Amino acid sequence: MAKLGIIVPYRDREEHLSRFIPEIKSHLEKTSIDDYEVFVINQDNDLPFNRGWLCNIGFTLAKNAKCDYVCFHDVDMLPEDDSCDYSWVDRPIQLSTRLSNNKYKLPYPEYFGGVTLFPIQHFELINGYSNEYWGWGFEDDDLLYRCRTSGLPLEEDVVSTKQLTNPFIRSMSFKKGDYIDVSISPLWQKILTRGSYSYEVWVQPSDLLQIDNQKHYDEFHILTQPGYHTGLCWTSAQQYKYGVWNVNHDEFMVVSHKMSEQWNHIVVCVDAPTKTLQMYINGEEVQNSPTSYFGNLREIKGDKFFLGCADPKSIRDNNWFEGNIAQFSMWRRTVDRRAVRQLFNEGVPWDVTKPKNEYSFVDDLFCSYDFENIDNEKVIDKSRYNHNGNIIGGITKKQELILGEKKSLPTRRDGKFTCLDHEENGWSKTKFKDWRSRDNQIRYFNFVRTGIDDYKEDGLSTLKYTIKSQESQAKINFVSIDNE
Repeated sequence: MAKLGIIVPYRDREEHLSRFIPEIKSHLEKTSIDDYEVFVINQDNDLPFNRGWLCNIGFTLAKNAKCDYVCFHDVDMLPEDDSCDYSWVDRPIQLSTRLSNNKYKLPYPEYFGGVTLFPIQHFELINGYSNEYWGWGFEDDDLLYRCRTSGLPLEEDVVSTKQLTNPFIRSMSFKKGDYIDVSISPLWQKILTRGSYSYEVWVQPSDLLQIDNQKHYDEFHILTQPGYHTGLCWTSAQQYKYGVWNVNHDEFMVVSHKMSEQWNHIVVCVDAPTKTLQMYINGEEVQNSPTSYFGNLREIKGDKFFLGCADPKSIRDNNWFEGNIAQFSMWRRTVDRRAVRQLFNEGVPWDVTKPKNEYSFVDDLFCSYDFENIDNEKVIDKSRYNHNGNIIGGITKKQELILGEKKSLPTRRDGKFTCLDHEENGWSKTKFKDWRSRDNQIRYFNFVRTGIDDYKEDGLSTLKYTIKSQESQAKINFVSIDNE
C-alpha cells in the first residue's frame, strides 16, 4: 500500500489545529488509509507567511519518511464525508472542490489550493512550489502554471458557465490608447446621479494581462463616466466590478467572482429607490449581488462617457482596457431578472431595439451600439437619442463569440469540506490588505506567466531552511522552521 504524507503549512492557528488533527486522523481511519504521516510545518520567524516554502519543506520531510505521495492541506479545511478521498493518485489532484464558505461550490475554474495531492515524482518534476511568494496569494496559481508548462497530466476542459452555440458578431477591438468617446446629454447626467439605470455589454478581456508595478491595484475600464470613475471595469484580480460614489466620496461596488478571460455578457443595474447595485453574468446574478449604497450619489460633472478607458486625458488614471467589446446598451430603468435572461438569449446577441418575450421596455432604451453601423469613425446609436460615439483607434471586426475557453485544469475529486472561520488575509473591498500580496501578483503576472522567470530555478532545487525543533507522536510530526 502507498504511504501518504499530509503536509500542513502552519502558523498561529492553534484553534484550527486542535480541530484538524483529530478530524483528519478519524477520517483517514474511517476510509481505511492506515499508512500515513502528518507533517505540520510551523513557520517560526517574523517574516511574512510563505505557504509554498513551507509546503516544499514538508515535502522534503515526507519524502525522507518514505512517503509515496503527498497531500498539501490547509489547516482550516476539514473533510465532511467519504467524498474526501485521500487514496493514491497517479497525477496532481485537487480535492477541495465543494467548500462550505462558497455554498459548496468550486471557488473558480482554475482553483488549485486548499487540499491538493501529488505523487512524489510529479512534484519533483515541477520543482515543487516557488519559494518566493511571501504573504498571501498566487503560490497556487504558480503551481498550476508549473504543471501546465512541464506537461503533467491535467484535464482539458472548456471554462464556461454554459454550453452554447457560437454566433459570429461584430465587435470593437481595443488596445492601450483606444477608446470610444460619447458626448452625453444633461438627461444622461441626471439619470446617473438621481435615477435608476442599467447597462448591458458583451466583453472579452485580453489574456495578456500586464499589471502596473507602480500601482497598488489595477482596473481596466470597460465603460466609465470619468471623475470618480463610475462604471464597469475588469480588475487585476480577474473580477468584474461596478462602482458608484456618493457625495461623501465613499465608493460602493458590486463585484463578480474570479473569472476567466472569455466572452461574458454583463448586466449591471443601479436602483435609486432601493439604493442597490446588481450584477448579472451570462443570465445569472453573481454571488455578491445585490449590494447597497448609502446617501446620495455624487453629481456627474462633464459631458463625456467612455468605452475602453476611464479617462483618456488622465496621466495616471486612464486605465486602458485591452480586449473586445461587442453590443453595448443602456436603459433608463432597472432590468428585472427575467429580462436579463432574455437579453442573454442563450449566448446570442440580438437587436434590443425590438421587444422580445420577457423584454418589453424598448422605450426606455437610452443608448445601444452593435458596431454594425459605423459612419466616418463614429459608432451609430440605435436608440432614438442619437448618442453616437467617436471611435479613437479601435478596430471593428467580425468574430466568433465563444462563451468558453479551452484550458488545462486540475483533475478533481469531488471532496466536500467544512471551512473554519478566520480573518480574511488577502482582500478588502477588491484590494489587497498587504503590499506583499501585490508584489506576489506582479511577480506571477509580469514575470512567471510571461516566461521571464524560470520555475526550474526556484523551488525544491533552491530550498533552504533550518529546523528549530521537532516533535513526533502517533504519526503526527510538528516541525518548527526558520529560514537559514
